[in-house]
Amino acid sequence: MLVNGNPRSAALARRKSATHRRFAGADWVPRVFDSLEEISEWPVIVKPDLGQGGVGVTLVHGLREARDAMQKMQDPVLVEYLPGAEITVDCFTDRKRKLVWIGPRTRERVRAGITMRSRLLDATPDIEAIAREINDALELRGPWFFQLKADGNGRWKLLEMSCRVAGTMVAQRARGINLPLMAVQDFLERDLIALENPHVKLVERNIATRAELDFEYDTVFVDLDDTLILNGFAVPQTMAFLYQSIAAGKKIVLLTRHRFDVAKTLASARIDSGIFERIVVVRDDESKADYVTPTSIFIDNHFPERLNVAKKRAIPVLDVDMVEFLIR
Repeated sequence: MLVNGNPRSAALARRKSATHRRFAGADWVPRVFDSLEEISEWPVIVKPDLGQGGVGVTLVHGLREARDAMQKMQDPVLVEYLPGAEITVDCFTDRKRKLVWIGPRTRERVRAGITMRSRLLDATPDIEAIAREINDALELRGPWFFQLKADGNGRWKLLEMSCRVAGTMVAQRARGINLPLMAVQDFLERDLIALENPHVKLVERNIATRAELDFEYDTVFVDLDDTLILNGFAVPQTMAFLYQSIAAGKKIVLLTRHRFDVAKTLASARIDSGIFERIVVVRDDESKADYVTPTSIFIDNHFPERLNVAKKRAIPVLDVDMVEFLIR
């Protein structure tokens, strides 16, 4: 079974022209032109009937531009130009067709049609009214969303709607509203309450890059100064990787040239020495490579130390900035 798998609702949401026809007459539907001859005021928008993420949307300022744009796309739609702010409204409808959640958010920074920066807004009466009209008119269940843009007078007009999870619905999860999980709970016949955290107002997204080590190891050797502890505080990404490694059954060995009492330094940084299989303090005339085993990886902020271990042991050596690529 598909969440929001109603074929009529899905077909209507897929085409902007079908959405416009279904809600024709509502004051929140933008003006749609059947032909270029109907247009008396420019600019207008030309966009594909079957499209998403703003792909192909073109602002045109006259007949020639409009004809050129329409010839370049399949099934073009002509709609009024909306110069104002744009928002997405994330919604959730339960199995009883009750609208459980209405969550507007801004689209302040967009990449490839996906919102990377969202400010979480309260649902105003006009936004809530649009959500309820859509919900009452269509058979919806689970997460769905619609997008609005303000016209020249600041009134919200519909851009499109879709009965699926939006790319940035994760913003609602940061707010405490886990819409995909709510869908699972709804299909388990459980009644839902949306418990919002009102203190989350802004969500930033970025591309996280992950790497995989093509190397079997059983031990992580890690340096102390400026690798595990920096300016008296534990380095978060190093600690996260060490705990991840412990959960994966790896041994952790602290390998350091620290000149002070290691136990006291760890304690002052709130690091439990119990996470280490052993602690090795190396003298200035010794090489760290002599302590490193062949089935291990080595983490150290100091390049000469990494170079020496890499040459002598031929194992992966990582600077602190490389560690974050291995955190799952």
